[in-house]
Amino acid sequence: MKCIVKTVSILCIIIGFLSFYTHADQGTYRAVPVLNVVDIEKKGIELLNNIQGQWIGINTVAGMKFNWFTWDYRAIGPSHVHGIYEGGSMGNLLTSFFVANFKGTKTIMARNGGVLNGIYRSSYFVLDSIQEDTLQRYYRLVDAVGGKKTMYMELRFTKDSLYWNSYTSQLGSKPTPSRHMTYKGKKHTTTLAQRAADRFDFPKKHPTYHFPSGFDNAYLYIKNSASFLWQSATNDAIEAMATSSLDPITISDYPHIATLNIQLQRHQKIKNTPILLYLSTQPLTDEDGLLSKELSRYNSTVLQSFLTNSETDFTYTYLHPGDYFMTAIADLDQDYAISKGDFASRSTAITIAPQSNTSATIAPITHRSAMFINQSQGDDFYVAPKKDTLSDIPTIIDWTVSYDRDVKSIIENNCVICHSHPSPSAMLDLTDFKELVHAIRHKKLIQRIHSTNDPMPPKEPLSAKDRSILTKWQQDGLLKN
Repeated sequence: MKCIVKTVSILCIIIGFLSFYTHADQGTYRAVPVLNVVDIEKKGIELLNNIQGQWIGINTVAGMKFNWFTWDYRAIGPSHVHGIYEGGSMGNLLTSFFVANFKGTKTIMARNGGVLNGIYRSSYFVLDSIQEDTLQRYYRLVDAVGGKKTMYMELRFTKDSLYWNSYTSQLGSKPTPSRHMTYKGKKHTTTLAQRAADRFDFPKKHPTYHFPSGFDNAYLYIKNSASFLWQSATNDAIEAMATSSLDPITISDYPHIATLNIQLQRHQKIKNTPILLYLSTQPLTDEDGLLSKELSRYNSTVLQSFLTNSETDFTYTYLHPGDYFMTAIADLDQDYAISKGDFASRSTAITIAPQSNTSATIAPITHRSAMFINQSQGDDFYVAPKKDTLSDIPTIIDWTVSYDRDVKSIIENNCVICHSHPSPSAMLDLTDFKELVHAIRHKKLIQRIHSTNDPMPPKEPLSAKDRSILTKWQQDGLLKN
């Protein structure tokens, strides 16, 4: 089972760069399409309102499913809303929506990009299609040079939900774009977004940036796309990379945002251990450094990063100002989740002022976790639960799991129809304790119950509660009683 932190690292690779960065011939060129740019003086401004808030959901990217993914969108100006997904050592991904003057039309544009392993990318999209009614609001933004044939994104809002699809042709190297990402999320909270909106009287229709002639081919990475790329040795020096890429908007052009440099004090046992770094609006621990048993605290996480290279410092960029708590987890078993035996720091409060460069220290990272905390929600989070299972989805397992007390009933209720004598499916009799343990240790049974492509059971996957219990049982040593 993978938590959000591994999701961050992989998604930054897949979404942020694999779908856009290509070795396509930069000389490749096809006729520039005529874009049907939406005039927001007539319609469309509601997109800026709709995207506001913290969204928690699930994401499917390139056939892989990630079961906890959050976006935190807040206004950073009267007509500019911004969110970033900070991955940690590998890089980050941001998307901002803003009012712009594009070739004489006042419209909404998006700037999408980030840095990954020294690769800087920034791509621009323009609103070209809207469908709004009482049931849903649909918006499409296409590549501001190549249009829909190069890449585009679709956002559909229904009640408290967001469906966000992205399509790519890898900067025009393929004849038509194909779907690359499908995000489904629910609006978790609007508290932070509303404060920012009130501060700026957001949203206004005043242009934040101006592109009166669109984009000059001479400055583009490839003629088919409004994209700017540069490669450096590290993820540092974002402004220098932006300048070298010829990006017309850089981090210094963003108002209100801040940076935060965090110093980590590593003791000998965690000198080379990966670190899960949380930035949340509620403390994840008490004053003694003991992790909370309240799931809502973990869902207050707005940014979560994974440090893999023995770093002792890390810098958040494009950061929304506000009041936060910082918590570090030393992932000793490297399972990308908070598990029994991992070390935790005490949650430390910090206030980030607008346009500030703040530094803080997290220490000590010495409190051992006694719990398994599964922040992965999966479809259980998105699909409305049945009335008799409303309280049946805990994701914090704070007891030692045993077969007799916890696991046997799960197997009997879900598995023995197929996997029992006299002719068990796949020659696997899960009514036998030793055979069940063997299947977990040597046949990747736990991975199968978490699989989205080939789950077990195949017709109706186990609940989040049962999946968490089985995972914790494996971590606790597959105890009989």
